[in-house]
Amino acid sequence: MHAFQWLRAMLAFLLLLASSLSVFAHSDITHRDPQALRGVRAVVLLEPEIDDAASAAGVTPELVARRTTLYLRDIGVQVLAGEPTGSADRGETPSVLMQFGVWKDERGRSSTAITLNVLRESGAQAQPIYIVQQRGLTRHHVTRNFLMRELDLALNMLREDLRRVHR
Repeated sequence: MHAFQWLRAMLAFLLLLASSLSVFAHSDITHRDPQALRGVRAVVLLEPEIDDAASAAGVTPELVARRTTLYLRDIGVQVLAGEPTGSADRGETPSVLMQFGVWKDERGRSSTAITLNVLRESGAQAQPIYIVQQRGLTRHHVTRNFLMRELDLALNMLREDLRRVHR
């Protein structure tokens, strides 16, 4: 009898977990393909796209650049600032574009999304080869520390995939 109640509780938990994951499935744009990162030894950090709310919270391009350099240096990936100079460099060295977004929902909660796009240029087009999106939700005012924690989670996913590929 006790085992049946335990099994029923476990099934209810799994059903709840599956339904909560499906709520976020339509809005998540994450595309983690570690094989696309094979051979990456340097990345070009483009100017991050920071919306007004994230900027008001204290997120600056310099802070994002320092954080990115810190996360990627221990695995042997060099972070370059700005655009690569030669056309051959643009094809070999992928670019990283970060996007910060903060908005309020109908209940007054703040939602955040930090997206890391690793782009590889071919000709005049840039194709995303790797996308990580970290989404957050808070009832409180969005602070710089909250956004940096979300950025850390996104950068950690990128770092771990780069580490796996470099082994």
